[in-house]
Amino acid sequence: MRTRKADRHRATDGSPASYPVESRAVETFAGIRVCCLLKGGLPVEIRLGDDAHADISAVPIVEMPQAMKTAFEQYFSGAARNVELEVALHGGTPFERRVWQAAAAIPRGETRSYGALAESLGKSAASARAVGSALRKNPFPLVYPCHRVVMSDGGLGGFSCGVDVKRRLLHLEGAYADRSG
Repeated sequence: MRTRKADRHRATDGSPASYPVESRAVETFAGIRVCCLLKGGLPVEIRLGDDAHADISAVPIVEMPQAMKTAFEQYFSGAARNVELEVALHGGTPFERRVWQAAAAIPRGETRSYGALAESLGKSAASARAVGSALRKNPFPLVYPCHRVVMSDGGLGGFSCGVDVKRRLLHLEGAYADRSG
């Protein structure tokens, strides 16, 4: 199995204070706002939708590097399965990292339940909540596409960037049809 670029970087405790952010690059792709927090030119966190809180309002905005922009364009156009970026991975327990890697293995256009993802990691389906908790801490949605993990009944469940963004991403990938009610 190929090692993802994101898996090659050291971890810290993962709190925003544990990595200084130098700048942020913001672009909109397919109507979804993408904000990359950068340190040394590498993303240290990706936020989607309106997930730009006051904690980063003082961070200078720069132009998104072309390679990064291309990676997002390829994903949003359907030419790439995931966003392939070199990232500065901070934080994450060994279990959380395993969950993120398992989410990256879910093919574009498909979903897995939280319980099924737990079982794929050798845990019982009862570990679904632990999987959800790990996915909530994923600093790189789209690199580790946690939006592809849904509830066992087909409901969307949660998403750190908002359920509306999750719905839109799944719809973009052809994995979700809007349901009434």
